[in-house]
Amino acid sequence: MSDLFTAEEAAAEVGVEAATIYTWKARGFIEPAGKRGRYLLYRLSDVFACEASRQRKHRRKVRVLMWILGSAAGLASGLLSRLGDSLDGVMDLWIM
Repeated sequence: MSDLFTAEEAAAEVGVEAATIYTWKARGFIEPAGKRGRYLLYRLSDVFACEASRQRKHRRKVRVLMWILGSAAGLASGLLSRLGDSLDGVMDLWIM
């Protein structure tokens, strides 16, 4: 049973917060491998695998968000350019 760790111990080894492991368990991403008294125990390999899986999903979300923001920036730039051209025409009429 020495290869099983509490959420706090596993979190320290993997480099995440213990609350993250509790959240993963609540969401069904990871299951405890045993129990020691009132503490749930986890395999480090399971915690590392879950962390790697969550990182991949996070990177994918970041790529999609960057694509959306890039598209929005291009659209906004085009709209601002058109708006500027329209305002120039209005100003020309105003000055006359």
